Amino acid sequence: MRILRIVIGWYFAFFSTWCLFAVFLSIIGIRHSHDILMLIILILLAVLFSIVGIILGVAWWSNLKERKSARGWAIAASLLNLLILIAPPLFYYFEKGWDAFCQTERVFGIPTIIGISVLVVVLRQNSIRVGEWRRSDQ
Repeated sequence: MRILRIVIGWYFAFFSTWCLFAVFLSIIGIRHSHDILMLIILILLAVLFSIVGIILGVAWWSNLKERKSARGWAIAASLLNLLILIAPPLFYYFEKGWDAFCQTERVFGIPTIIGISVLVVVLRQNSIRVGEWRRSDQ
């Protein structure tokens, strides 16, 4: 379980760094954008990637320091990660069909599997602890 916790923590750190790099690229794009619609899209992307990067970074940091809040941050980061990584394949599924969905899921498949496994592990640990607490009361 310790190894899984380390892998998940560094997964969050990698995507947090990637999101902050995306913010940097969005800000560079804002400086060079002359179209109003593109400017609004880049500002919204910068805000979105900032929020996601901060949440993933806090999840990584609380996991690294083994804080009590690590479980909550891991759940929040996993749900946010799944939301972001499932949306593009679903968009392509509704827009272009099953073949396009399969092609995009090849790119987003591994992070989606990791996000689902984080939720399963964290929620399973929580249910085991609740079950132990109930047995100790009886």
